[in-house]
Amino acid sequence: MRIPVAVPALLVLMLALPACQLMPEGTEAADHQLSCGDRTLGYSVAGDRLQLHMEDGRRELRREESATGALYRSRSGDTEFWSKGERVTVTLAGERLPECRHTDRASLESPEWRVFAVEDASVPEQARPVTLNFMPEGRLAGRSGCNHFMAAWERVGDRLIIERAATTRMACPSSVMGFEQRFIGALSRVENARMEADGTLVLVGREDNGLIRASASAEGGPE
Repeated sequence: MRIPVAVPALLVLMLALPACQLMPEGTEAADHQLSCGDRTLGYSVAGDRLQLHMEDGRRELRREESATGALYRSRSGDTEFWSKGERVTVTLAGERLPECRHTDRASLESPEWRVFAVEDASVPEQARPVTLNFMPEGRLAGRSGCNHFMAAWERVGDRLIIERAATTRMACPSSVMGFEQRFIGALSRVENARMEADGTLVLVGREDNGLIRASASAEGGPE
């Protein structure tokens, strides 16, 4: 009589671990699509985890400390995803791919954006034009109604993060200064961006409320 041998649950879990690291799925299941030279990749972000989707499977990466930008790395350390502004670089199994570009969303970097509303407030008539220039390497600059400002930005998955905003110190009428403070405060609460059918750029907050609305400026570039 043959006695069945129970397979320890730990052994089953250990056998399953490689499948969690690399699982056949393809890139179509990812939330975002990238073109990296002749490679097509996808990725999805949840908390501090990033799932990198390839044609033959996917890898799970975890966010790590980085001096600049957002860095995600695999447990083995040979696969990395790094993003700053809209610049994305990917290393797969130790091989660095050509710089990647998103193919599923409009770029924020192309034009200068002219802000026409912050929350429910229009730009005061006395104010100078309020502008946004999303530049490479994660720099954001523009005019805030009275002063010039600079900030840092990064875009990973559905998150748009704007931080460390600082302005010059010129004085203007109180109504303009009040609007400028509101604008700078709204920048720090931005969590995403969407493009409306008429080309309006909307920077949205936590509950998908429109914080800042802007249109592409024909003048281009920062002063």
